[in-house]
Amino acid sequence: MVVTKTSHGSFTATLGGQPAITLPVLSNWKVSGSLPEIDPEFDDSLFVTADLTTTNYTNLPVLAGNRVLYSQQYGFYGGNLIFRGHFTASGQEKAITVTVQYGFAGGYSAWLNGVFLGSSQGTATISLTTDKWLVPANTLRVGSNNVFVIIQDHMGIVETSTNGGKEPRGIRGFAIEGGSTTFGQWKLQGNQGGAANAPDTFRGYLNEGGLYAERIGAHLPDFPDSTWVDGSPLTGGGVSGAGVNFYRTTFNLNIPDGLDIPIRLSITPSALTSNFRVQIYLNGWQVGKYINNIGPQTLFVLPAGILRRQSINTLALSLWSLDRTGASIAGLQLVSDGTFSTSLTFTDYVSPDYAAQQHLRPVAKFVQTM
Repeated sequence: MVVTKTSHGSFTATLGGQPAITLPVLSNWKVSGSLPEIDPEFDDSLFVTADLTTTNYTNLPVLAGNRVLYSQQYGFYGGNLIFRGHFTASGQEKAITVTVQYGFAGGYSAWLNGVFLGSSQGTATISLTTDKWLVPANTLRVGSNNVFVIIQDHMGIVETSTNGGKEPRGIRGFAIEGGSTTFGQWKLQGNQGGAANAPDTFRGYLNEGGLYAERIGAHLPDFPDSTWVDGSPLTGGGVSGAGVNFYRTTFNLNIPDGLDIPIRLSITPSALTSNFRVQIYLNGWQVGKYINNIGPQTLFVLPAGILRRQSINTLALSLWSLDRTGASIAGLQLVSDGTFSTSLTFTDYVSPDYAAQQHLRPVAKFVQTM
């Protein structure tokens, strides 16, 4: 102990010194695409068929269309949602109009037969939008099956007793303009198994959503990513166009006992014109969501216990670009809130990882990056 007299006649004491701790650099990322559903040939036979024609959301009825496309009515209560609408084209179709209810600051992107149509998003005061998507030239498959795809960011349910607290999530209205064509079938996918049959009962069904990478368990430790390619979510990498890539890396902390070092993940904001969304997973647990042009959160706590001190950590990110120009993260690093002496004993939280759930998930396949 070092005791020092101050100019005021008082004394300060320092109990030893703290060792210098260098946090690991996040590198050696593996990446796979995570939106195979935009391919019109994608097999969605195991998706839920959205065939209800009535809703118990009497306060917010369906605005247009002959099907109810509210996710809660099909057992999906959180996470990203994927809708696939099928129709046989006559060649007269000019546009597709949809009203999507995603929650405040939510958003969605749309494709027709694999061709990107555009994206729309809300604000802190807007929870749904209505958009008309023109059918691009040479996109229709006349006389054959055509597939309109929406990926929607589910922003959770408003926890109030007002009318807004009873909002559904999903598509409130849809119509094809031009000719007399209607959608013959809608398929819907949220988290694997929905609320009733989620494979990860330990973390819970709200921990993950409907992204392909989430459904196959790529956010979990020990997921086999050897067939994935090297890539980076940072500047120079990311997503080249509209769509979703999923990234994984590992790191080791090597923090000695007797020290408490609160650690957070810091995201450096990109230009506000860069329109992208990120979900953050630590050892299989979703710990945050970052929306670049809405914000303002850029620091995400990596909770002690879930953050492993005695074994390897797995960090996973979904990177969703809502624009055809693509997107990347300007900066990503681990930061510390300080180094403190402690008598607390830290124990790595033991949870069922990929191996324990593999038999309950689809067979994992590498998807070409976007």
